[in-house]
Amino acid sequence: MGILDEIYNYVNSVYGIDIKENTRKTEYSDGRALFSLIVRKKTNFTYQCIGNYLNKNHATVIHSVKNVSNYLDKEVVAEALKHFGLVKEMPRDTTVSYTHLRAHET
Repeated sequence: MGILDEIYNYVNSVYGIDIKENTRKTEYSDGRALFSLIVRKKTNFTYQCIGNYLNKNHATVIHSVKNVSNYLDKEVVAEALKHFGLVKEMPRDTTVSYTHLRAHET
């Protein structure tokens, strides 16, 4: 299983859906935004490559990363980034990042 499949399975389990389903429902677009955000931060894959994986246009992926991801639950984003070893990318104002930072102080 490649990194895209690993991230895909993680996001599907978080949201309890299949983010590749062709719908505009909020939970699906949020899931695709989280997927796109993680892939962009974790890999060097292009927007086009991510879009192809999700059966979406590259512009949809750009929109997800630059706009939709700003509205995602910060705790969900922080937990996902932590899960994929992207601790430095975590939003600072989350309990996940606070707990992680406190653990390193002791």
